[in-house]
Amino acid sequence: MAPTNSFSTTQGVADRCGKMTAAVYTNNDGTDTIPNNNWAKLTGPDSTTGKYVLTIDTTADLTLIANEASVTKTIYIKTVVSSYNTQKQYSVFTVTINAATCDCTALQWTSPSSTAVAVLVAATSSPTFPLPTADTSARTTNAAFDKCYLGGGSCATTGSFPAASVVYDDGTSNGASLPSWMTYTSTATTTHTITLAPVDGTQRGIHKIRVIFDSTYGPNP
Repeated sequence: MAPTNSFSTTQGVADRCGKMTAAVYTNNDGTDTIPNNNWAKLTGPDSTTGKYVLTIDTTADLTLIANEASVTKTIYIKTVVSSYNTQKQYSVFTVTINAATCDCTALQWTSPSSTAVAVLVAATSSPTFPLPTADTSARTTNAAFDKCYLGGGSCATTGSFPAASVVYDDGTSNGASLPSWMTYTSTATTTHTITLAPVDGTQRGIHKIRVIFDSTYGPNP
C-alpha cells in the first residue's frame, strides 16, 4: 500500500504532512542502489487506491541465483515526504529465490553445412552426413535453460535425424523419398552416413539431399 506517516495514521488525514514517494533499493545506508536491471521494481501509486506494487522479476538478472537450491535477497523500500525530504524511512523486505528446473527445450540449432560428393556409376560412396550446430545463446535470457549448464551440466546435442526428415531435394518444399540407390543410416551418434550406389547411367547428374529442418529442433536425443 501507499506509505503513510504517523500524523496521517493517528488523525486519519491522508497526506497531511505532504505527498510521500517510495522507491526500492538494495541498501539502506543512503546511497540508494537500484536493483540490477530492476529485478525488484516499485510502481505506483495507483491513482484510485494509492497503492504501490512491488514486482520481482528474476528473468531480469540471472545472476541472482547460481547453483544453490535457493537464495535470500534483502531489499529496502525507501519512503520520503516530498516537502520534507529529510523525513525518510527504509522498510526491509526479504525475497527468497528458488532455483529453476532444467529445461532444454530452448536449445536452438543452426542449419548444417553442405557436402559435395562425386561417385561413379556402379560404385558406392558413404559420406558423413553434416549435422546442425547447437546454439545455446538463449542461456542469457532463459533461467531454466541456463540451469541445465550450471555445475558442469549440459543439454544433449547428440542424436540422429528422424529418417523421414532426410529427403531427396526435388525442388518442392517437402522434398521426396530417397531413391532406392540412396540409403540414410541413423546411428544415434554425431556421425551419420548416407550411402550412394548408382547402378546405371540414368542416375548420372547432380542430386541433392536435405533435411527438413528448422531452428526449433535438431537431432533427436
